[in-house]
Amino acid sequence: MGTILKRVGKLATTYRATIRRKGHKPVTKTFTTRTAAKTWLQNTETLVVKDKTQESNHTVAELISEYRGMRQKKRPVIHGSPSDFELRHLTDGLGQIKAFKITVKDVQNWVEYRLQNKGGIHALGKELVALKTVFTRCSIGMGYDFPIIMITRAIKHLENLGMIVLSSNSRERIATTDELKRILEYLDEKNKQIADAVRIAFSLGFRRSEILKLRWEHLDHEKQMIWVMNRKNPRKREGVNNHVRLLYDSYEILARQPKTSPLIFPDIAPEDVSDLFLEACRALVIKDLRLHDGRHTAITQMFKDNYKIHEVMMVSGHRSLKSLARYLNPKPEDLENKAKAA
Repeated sequence: MGTILKRVGKLATTYRATIRRKGHKPVTKTFTTRTAAKTWLQNTETLVVKDKTQESNHTVAELISEYRGMRQKKRPVIHGSPSDFELRHLTDGLGQIKAFKITVKDVQNWVEYRLQNKGGIHALGKELVALKTVFTRCSIGMGYDFPIIMITRAIKHLENLGMIVLSSNSRERIATTDELKRILEYLDEKNKQIADAVRIAFSLGFRRSEILKLRWEHLDHEKQMIWVMNRKNPRKREGVNNHVRLLYDSYEILARQPKTSPLIFPDIAPEDVSDLFLEACRALVIKDLRLHDGRHTAITQMFKDNYKIHEVMMVSGHRSLKSLARYLNPKPEDLENKAKAA
């Protein structure tokens, strides 16, 4: 990457431009104006990149592997996390393509395939944003100018076609009582354990990964509480452990699971839960509802049931009011009904 350093001397101010690229010696030149330094930097950097890109035969899978390594020190990609599955999908679908040869059509073909095989438009949007991040980080870390613009064009093109949705805006979708009843009836016929995992998601607002990591040894039958381990802790490597009261009928749901493993929900892959939930929504023609909306639904319901802010945060695991507020989605009629009741 190129840098410009301003130097103030006794006689004049100068601007020193430097280009550093992996596999090349640093290139430096001094100018009397920032504009001249910037122009030289752009022109010279292009030449360096052009020479370097001719040497690269990296596949997309190799870039993803490199990206995982880059994140290992500060924010590792945890096995079974959403980021892990996003990168796995990208590796499986696009991994064999040479990074410098990837085209918009390659990306579109992969998205079309995923849409036909249980892929959701929101999940695909996140995966393509992850792909752009991989290309960006590897361009910096590996010293190549990988074609980030091609991924950007693909994202814009597919968004315009309605094949993906970028989750830049906060969600406000919560499940209605009727929708949840129909979904759970559908899931009960397919897989009762997955149905119960979804019940926990929509009653306590636990994340998918948190539910599937619940262990019998952490369940207190007497107090009807459970330790939820290694919960998401933004910007930090270590997660947070919370001792959570099992509200509503969540204790009964957990206690009735067959005790065949240290895990309460064994032998269920995270993708199995999301895929079956998506299948239920499609079969029942329930639009724009995701598994993670269980978090919105549960938190909103807790507030409607008059739980206080600190009590809700103890269950949801949020560390700040700002992050909690993203999941609180009351309806105007709820406020109206409360006023009438008062």
